[in-house]
Amino acid sequence: MCCCCAPKCLKFLIFIACVLIIGIGAVLIWAGYQLQNSIFLDLLEFAYAGYIIIACGAALILVSFLGFIGTWKEKKLLEAIFIIFIILIAIIIIAFGAVVIYARQVADDYLGNKEDCHNQFGDADDATQKVVEALCTLYCPCLATDAYLINYIAVNVTEPYSFSDQGAENVLDCDPCLAIPVVNTTLQDEIIQWINEKLKMDVSIDDCSVTTSQYKDEYFTSDMRKYFPLLKWVEENFKCSGLCYPRGLYMFSDVNNGEPENSCITEINDWAQSNFLAYGIVSIIFGFYLVLVLFMSCTVCCCPKKKKTDEESKS
Repeated sequence: MCCCCAPKCLKFLIFIACVLIIGIGAVLIWAGYQLQNSIFLDLLEFAYAGYIIIACGAALILVSFLGFIGTWKEKKLLEAIFIIFIILIAIIIIAFGAVVIYARQVADDYLGNKEDCHNQFGDADDATQKVVEALCTLYCPCLATDAYLINYIAVNVTEPYSFSDQGAENVLDCDPCLAIPVVNTTLQDEIIQWINEKLKMDVSIDDCSVTTSQYKDEYFTSDMRKYFPLLKWVEENFKCSGLCYPRGLYMFSDVNNGEPENSCITEINDWAQSNFLAYGIVSIIFGFYLVLVLFMSCTVCCCPKKKKTDEESKS
């Protein structure tokens, strides 16, 4: 075979492959870190994928050094370790690619229509409904400077209340005490009663202080709060509002960003379908590339000419 008659050529190819694998390993560590912090993967309960990719990236870098040194110094033990780990990592990466492609179907099952989305992520929708009931009202005065927002508040919000120079930019900045100094006694009593009932806090007109953390912890359940990072992320990245059902204003980013373009269910699903397919295909291709490197390593290790040279050097 030509490959056995040209071990130097194969060794050179393996050296190049090891350098490439080191670079790819570094990229995998970075990609794994990004996936580990992916709000969407956490939503689909695939957050562990980031740890797998980081581990594979670190292992690739280590194994590449072993393969480089083993091939250069013609150390059988290092070459054997390199081959064994390449087999394991190739299997893991190919399997990961298949899982990521499968995650496209999971995303489509979860986000294919509004009903399925609400059944799966009802707490997120309930959270947005509670925001609609409070944001830009007496119980969460908002900073309204955008023309669309001002018109939306006037038409859709019961007992609207907003400030042009202060107030919340989103529901995460709500302060129900903000309007107390500038409203009449009747409305002051309503605000105090709402705080007592909804936030379970004992305040008065003369002594009203509610932090944003207290507001979030008491007004929303823990199951609702876990979706806040996702809801903020989709608003900022997809210019949409509401996870399963569309909402008329931005709630977790900036209320003055204008009119949301769509509900987030379609945008997220489209993003998942395209990105997961690309990630899956790249992972599978790289896995088979490692298999190719594996065959080259085995050829160098088992080449008859190389064996003969080894025997002569021993004698």
